[in-house]
Amino acid sequence: MLHCIDQSSAVGCRVNKKHFIDETTEVDVAQSPLNASVETSTAVPENTMHQALLIANKCTLAFEMFTQSVINYTRCTLDHARPVRVCTQCGVAHLIFEGTYENLKKHQEDCESFLGSFQMEIFDMMYKRGKEMWDTLNCQNCYDYPFETVRFLKASSTFLDCIRIPETVEIISMRSLCKRCPTEFKNMSSMYKRFVHRKKSSVGAICMDIVDRMNYTHSLYSLYNCVDPFGDSLEFWNYLTAVGILGFTLPGYLMSRFTHHLAHIKFTRCGKLVTRFTKRTTRSIEQLKKKGYHVITVTKSELFGMRNH
Repeated sequence: MLHCIDQSSAVGCRVNKKHFIDETTEVDVAQSPLNASVETSTAVPENTMHQALLIANKCTLAFEMFTQSVINYTRCTLDHARPVRVCTQCGVAHLIFEGTYENLKKHQEDCESFLGSFQMEIFDMMYKRGKEMWDTLNCQNCYDYPFETVRFLKASSTFLDCIRIPETVEIISMRSLCKRCPTEFKNMSSMYKRFVHRKKSSVGAICMDIVDRMNYTHSLYSLYNCVDPFGDSLEFWNYLTAVGILGFTLPGYLMSRFTHHLAHIKFTRCGKLVTRFTKRTTRSIEQLKKKGYHVITVTKSELFGMRNH
């Protein structure tokens, strides 16, 4: 029996811990594709035959239920692969997939004699692939915080409805369009930040359905040229501080790089002492000599020593 917060999205669903098959379950073995594995003979004692039929009933039904759950779960993931809605739309299918596999493993010892060990290995492989996909998408995060998930999805739908371009409008200013929904966007961003905060304080990652919706929203906002220049992760004062630090350090760094390549030249003309800074290049020195300057190359310490005197 399923209990869901949101029946449409299956968010917050829970399954009662109840076996899918009990000892009294009856299955028509004659119509089962696996009935060939059950050998009956008049020479077999009645108790043994009855036990074999019970095993056949349990294993046949467990096999059929798990196989059908794999089909339904796989179909659901394909239908909701783009945009990514696997976690929120395939929750029920995943719960049934998990439950039927647990039921099959519960009777593994008996079913191996009925189905064969190779078939059981195939079931294990199918389950592993399905579980890996669920874990890769971090779907459990949506169900660990069902109320937050539902609120975020509602906020996302509200924003997308707000920013959607009316079909009756032929020409519309993108800039004016994005200004229509600042409250809805901030509300959605605030909901998303809760998932980011929970991620930092716990193990795991954010549900892929949530991430995909937020990425789509940002790309849509960017398309309309509505992107907040300061983003969601860094506040205005963080940017201002970074710019201030850069403003103080960059000039000093550039000055040190510039003075490193300067040579200190002292030259005289007509008895007047003049001190200048120029690049140490052969071309510059030759030009000074042609103009009648007497060029003397000195070190930095010598130059400042001359100034002090």
